[in-house]
Amino acid sequence: NADQLHELLRTSTGLAEELAQLFEQAGTLGASLDGESGGKQELARALQHQIALEHDIRQEDAVIQTLQLLDKNHVQQLRASLADEAGETFGRLVQVRGEADLSELCVDIRVPANEDTCAPALADQLGDTLHALHRMGALPARMATLVHALLKHLVTPLLRYHTCTLNERSSEGKQALLLALDGKSPITSLATDALVDGTDAMYASIERVVKFLLDLLSLPHDEAATADIRLLLSDTMVPPMYEAIVSNYLQQAMPVEYAHLDLFDTVNKRTRQFHDNMKQLGLTIQDDNRMMQFTRETEQHYAHKKHRHTLEHARKLLAGYDFTSVQLRHPSWQSLAVTATVHYTDNHTVDATVPSPTRSNGNGNGNGSASGGSALPHDPFAMPVCLVSTTALQLKQAIEDIAAEACQLTSDHCIELLQSIREMAQLFQILVPQQQARILDSVPAMAMQFHNDCMLLAHCLLVLDITYGAQWPEHTRRLATHTTDLVPIVRHLGQVHFSRIVIHQQDALLEAYNELDGLHDAGESERYERIQQTILQTVYQLRKLSDVWRATLPLPLHDRAMGRIVDHLLVRLTKDIIALADISEAESYQLHKACQMLFELANLFRVKDQQPPPPHYVPSWTRFRQLVELLELNFADIMERFRAHALDVFTADELTSIVCALFSDTPLRKKNLEEIRGTPRDD
Repeated sequence: NADQLHELLRTSTGLAEELAQLFEQAGTLGASLDGESGGKQELARALQHQIALEHDIRQEDAVIQTLQLLDKNHVQQLRASLADEAGETFGRLVQVRGEADLSELCVDIRVPANEDTCAPALADQLGDTLHALHRMGALPARMATLVHALLKHLVTPLLRYHTCTLNERSSEGKQALLLALDGKSPITSLATDALVDGTDAMYASIERVVKFLLDLLSLPHDEAATADIRLLLSDTMVPPMYEAIVSNYLQQAMPVEYAHLDLFDTVNKRTRQFHDNMKQLGLTIQDDNRMMQFTRETEQHYAHKKHRHTLEHARKLLAGYDFTSVQLRHPSWQSLAVTATVHYTDNHTVDATVPSPTRSNGNGNGNGSASGGSALPHDPFAMPVCLVSTTALQLKQAIEDIAAEACQLTSDHCIELLQSIREMAQLFQILVPQQQARILDSVPAMAMQFHNDCMLLAHCLLVLDITYGAQWPEHTRRLATHTTDLVPIVRHLGQVHFSRIVIHQQDALLEAYNELDGLHDAGESERYERIQQTILQTVYQLRKLSDVWRATLPLPLHDRAMGRIVDHLLVRLTKDIIALADISEAESYQLHKACQMLFELANLFRVKDQQPPPPHYVPSWTRFRQLVELLELNFADIMERFRAHALDVFTADELTSIVCALFSDTPLRKKNLEEIRGTPRDD
C-alpha cells in the first residue's frame, strides 16, 4: 500500500506542476488582454490609423473634385475659345468686299479648288478647330458661332449688295466682280439683267461656301459622325440662312408691277434650284420651309408688297401735296353725244351734254366695255371741266391702276389690293385737310380746287366697281368689297371746305362795310364818299374773286358760290336800309345812287345784260332791287305797286318802316299805312 501511495503522490505532484504551468499560461494570457498593453491596444491603434487614413482620403477626394471642377471650367473656356477662333478663321477665309457705294462687289472665297490651295493655313486651321470641337462634343453647342460668321461674312453682304443693285438696274457701267474659286482670276461681267444674273451669282457663292464647309467637316473614317455633322448643319445653318434670303432678298426683289412677275418667276426657279443643290450636298432640308413656301406663294407676296408699296407711295404723295393746277378733261371719248345728269354740291342738278366714254376691257386695249356696248349707261355722272390738283390726278391714276391689276389676281389677293384703294381714300380724307389746313383756310383758289379734288376722287370711287367689277373674281364681288360707301364721305369733305371758304369770304367782304356802322347820314358829302368808296371796293373784290373761281370751279358751282356771297351782302344792306328811322330826300337820292353800283354784280353770273341772276343763286336780289327803287318813288307809285302785289317780298312791318322813314307824318301817310297793315298778305 505504501508503494501505491508513493506512486499516487508522485503522480499528484506531476499533475500539480502541469496545473501550475497552466495557471502561469493563463496569467500570461490574461496580462495580454489588459487595457494598458497587448492586442487591445494594438487593435485601438490600428482603428485610429484607419480613421486617419479615411480623413486623408476624404481630403484627397475634395482636392480631386476641385481639380475636376477647375478642369471643366477650363474645358468650357477652351471650347468657347475654339468656337471664336473658328468664326474668326471663317471670316478671314470668306470675305465680301465692296466699294463704299456698293458699285462693285468682290467675293473672295479662299477655298481649295481642284488640287490648288489658296490659303491652306487658314483652311487647315478652320478644319482642325472644327474637328477639335467635334472630338470634345462641343460642336452642336458651338455651331451658332459658325452660323453667325456665315451670315455675317457671306450671306448678309451678298444680299445687301444684290438688293442695292436692284435699285440701280438702270445705271450703266455697274459691274459685279466675282473672284474665281482659285482666288486669282477675277470674273468681271456687265449684267444685262441685274435681277437674274445677280440672283444666280449670289446663290452660286453661297453654294460654294457651304460645299467647302461640308467637305471640311467630313470624316472619311467615321461616316456616322459625318452624317451627324451634316444633320447638325441642316438644323442650325439652313433655317437662318433661308430666313435671311427671304427677308433680305426675295421680298426686296419682289416687283411692285404685275407685268414684272414673269421676270420674278426666273428668280423663283433659281431659288428652287438652290434648294435642290443644298439637298444634293447632303443637307437634310424639308420642302415646306419658309423659302420654298415663298416661291409657291408668289402672288400672295406680290399682293402684300403691292399693298404696302401703294400705301407708302400714297403717303408720300399726299404729304407733299402738289396744288399745281391741271385742267380736267374727259378721258378717251367716243364721238357720240348723249345727255347725262351732272350732280353738284348742295343738291343742285343740271343737265350737261357729254360724249359717251369708251371703257377699257381690263386688258389695257380700251376696245369697248366688257359687255361690248357703251359704258355710258353705267356712268352715274361725268366730271365737268374744271381745275384739279396734280396730286389728285396722280392719286386717281394710282387707284385705277390698282383696280386694273386686281383683275389679274385670285379672290383673296384681289381683296387685299382693293383694300389698299379704301385705305388710300381714307389717307386722302385724313392727311390732306390736316397738313394743308393753312392753305385751304387762306387761299380761296386752292380751297375750291381741293373741293374739285374731292369730287374727282369721289367720282373715281363711284365708277370703279362699274368699270372693273365685272372682271374681278366672282368671290370678290360677292364679298362686296366696293368703295361706293366712301363716296358720300369724300364728297362731304369737299362740300365742307366749299362752304367754309364761302363763309370766310362772306366775313372778309363785310369787314370794310362794318367800319361804316350802317348807311345813315348818306346826305352828307363826306359820309357819302365813304359809303360810295366802300361799295366800289366791295364790287372790285367780288369781281376778282369771281375771276379766280371761274377759272377753278365748274360754272354752276362758281355761280352758286358767288351767289351765296352776294346774297349775304345784299341781305345785310337791305336790313340796314330798312332799319333807318328817317331818310331825307337827299339821303334817299344818295343811297339810291350808291346802291345801284351793286347791280353790276349781275354780270358775275351767266346772264344777259340787265338781267338779274337766277333767284336760286341770289334769293335776295329781287328784294334788294325793289328796295333801292322804293328810295326814289313817290308815295303814289309805292301804293300803286303795293296794290298790284309787286311789293309782296316785304312784310307789312317792313313796308311800314320804309314808308315812315321816307315820308313825313301826314293824314295821307296814316291812311296808306292803315291800308298796308289791313291788307291780307301771304307771307
